Amino acid sequence: RSGVPGGMKDAQASFSRAIALKPNVGSYQERYGVACLRANDLASATVAFIAASKLSPHKAFPYQQLAVVFNRQGRVQDARDASKIAQDIAHDENLLKQAQNLSMVQPKNIGLLLVLGDRYRDLGLKAPARLQYERILELKPGHPEATKGLQLLGPIDEPQTP
Repeated sequence: RSGVPGGMKDAQASFSRAIALKPNVGSYQERYGVACLRANDLASATVAFIAASKLSPHKAFPYQQLAVVFNRQGRVQDARDASKIAQDIAHDENLLKQAQNLSMVQPKNIGLLLVLGDRYRDLGLKAPARLQYERILELKPGHPEATKGLQLLGPIDEPQTP
């Protein structure tokens, strides 16, 4: 059905409804953007991928797609900029995956745990960051950088009760 122009419009409409129901879900914005791109609705695709990039700033995909859209629009410098951001994010993702894999092999490597904790904190992933800092403190109580990392995270977010 994806080869049928009407199918693209159906996909656009479906993802548009999904976005209306849950506008803060980056993956819905991405899927809508892809449907718009396939239907050659470049203006809507641009809006969707920009929204997705804001909702998920550490994902390469929206920036990769923005580069495609900008190229089609003749916005060469914008396409280059989006492509560069996508490459940087993909590189960071690969480094994080390597560090995660290495930490499984070397679970007591404090330097590696600290790198992971800091990276998770930078990504706004408080729970995994806290876990890494706490693992460091179990291995080396009072470790100053792990202690500082926990302080930077702030208190544990407690669920709100009515």
